[in-house]
Amino acid sequence: MSKVFSVLAVVILLASSGYSQTAQNTWGLGISLTSSTSLGVAFHLPIILGNMRIEPEIGFRSSQTNSSNISSSFNSSNPYSYSYTYSTTTNTFSIASGFFFTSHLDQSASWYIGPKIGVAYAGSKVDNGVTYTDTTYSRWSQSHSKLSAANYFVGAAVGGEYFFSSHFSLGAELFISYTHNGQPTYENTITQNAPNNSLSVSTTAPPAASYSFGESTTLLIRWYF
Repeated sequence: MSKVFSVLAVVILLASSGYSQTAQNTWGLGISLTSSTSLGVAFHLPIILGNMRIEPEIGFRSSQTNSSNISSSFNSSNPYSYSYTYSTTTNTFSIASGFFFTSHLDQSASWYIGPKIGVAYAGSKVDNGVTYTDTTYSRWSQSHSKLSAANYFVGAAVGGEYFFSSHFSLGAELFISYTHNGQPTYENTITQNAPNNSLSVSTTAPPAASYSFGESTTLLIRWYF
């Protein structure tokens, strides 16, 4: 919840400032940084129609996790060595659009509120590797998994922006969302050094959670033409 209060504080600060003048231009370009579970970047196309704003956007988010564990014993009666590695990479590409009512508070600040709807295409890759060696045998196993899904989301956004000139603004936005998680496709390949023990499977994974709720905070820079 701290992120919620932080972005609301930024919105209030921007809206209460007084400098320069609000943009009278009808369209622009923007870039944003979003913080939720990982950092994402998006490109915006704000279109102003009187007191309405339509703002299509495309975004990209990526995260990666790596871990490993190595253990060994040099006991003469039972020496062994063991190693384990794990890595996962998740990439998400999203297309969305907001439909906002906007209002100018003074000559330098405005705020907006309205619905946002979109779809996010997410793909994950997971790699695992295990190696075990003792006086009797040496064995290794590797697995490579891929998962992808299309997730649809809708929610409400509120934001504000401060205009340094009629062309340039700095803003902040809070988005509360509902996401329907699509059923993912799943592919897993396992390779082991034991004879006849290689396996490749392509199947549908068990359904993900049918829905989820979330919130994200965004900092935006916009340039109006």
